[in-house]
Amino acid sequence: MTKTFWNEKEGRLRTAWRLLIQALLTIGLALAVMLLPVFRAGPGGEPHPYADMIRYPLWMVIALAVVWFAGHYLDRRHFHDFGLHLHRRAFWLDVIFGAALGVMTTAPLILIGALSGFVSLEKTYQTGAASIPLWLATLLWALTYLSIGIFEELARAYQVRNLLEGVFGASGSRRQAVMIAVIGSSLFSALLHGPSPIYMLFVVLSTGVLAVAYLLTGRIGIAIAYHAVWDFMLSVMLALNTGDVSPVTAFYTVRPDGPLLAAHAGSYVLLGFAVVIMELLKLLAIIGWVRWREGRAGADSSLFTRSPG
Repeated sequence: MTKTFWNEKEGRLRTAWRLLIQALLTIGLALAVMLLPVFRAGPGGEPHPYADMIRYPLWMVIALAVVWFAGHYLDRRHFHDFGLHLHRRAFWLDVIFGAALGVMTTAPLILIGALSGFVSLEKTYQTGAASIPLWLATLLWALTYLSIGIFEELARAYQVRNLLEGVFGASGSRRQAVMIAVIGSSLFSALLHGPSPIYMLFVVLSTGVLAVAYLLTGRIGIAIAYHAVWDFMLSVMLALNTGDVSPVTAFYTVRPDGPLLAAHAGSYVLLGFAVVIMELLKLLAIIGWVRWREGRAGADSSLFTRSPG
């Protein structure tokens, strides 16, 4: 019975239980934060438009604390094993590359969509609150989306690292371990981002590529920067407005109501195909970056085994 929970050889809980505890702690604490008075709906039935500027930084702190706790007490490893190498030059170069990639996979896509009639683009320059100037609102949202990137990518790195070790230890196959680590962590992210099946598919593809970036480098600099910039670009600089939720702060508003999109029922399939191509190009760019910087394109061998902390 003890072997079901405890790995005697490694002197720690088995992989499944470590992952379960980390997930429950992260989700439970994130939901607990939402009980704070600031997140309660106001007289109009909606929370304050800037409540996310409080929520996401708090979630980032939760991810940092939970991953440190789980890494130290459950995994018996160093915190930096999850890819947050702030002291290394390579990490910050990854951040620059990830940020550039985030811009290059959003701005051209929106521009092509606008020129081809799939979406409409409107200059707005709005802040959502008259008391906050545009530059300050933009800065605050940039920091907010950075906290989202750290929250999600650090939590995902914990899952990827543990799945990788667990499967490799059981099967001895690096290829199998990589596949299950990427797919497993991506499916978990998709479930949390639901419920739209199309959006869940996009999340699987996008987070899967970011998981690969961590596996290739052993660092989460690319993933954090890309995630933060992608969200910032499509929420502030080129803010998507689907009709359900209007952007709070936006330089330009993007609406999926272009003449071509309205005229052709199959246009959403074409948009989905464009997203798949974009994710493939993103993956190739990351592989190229790692090959250029480090002279290889395979998973970081240090991730397959534990370095005790």
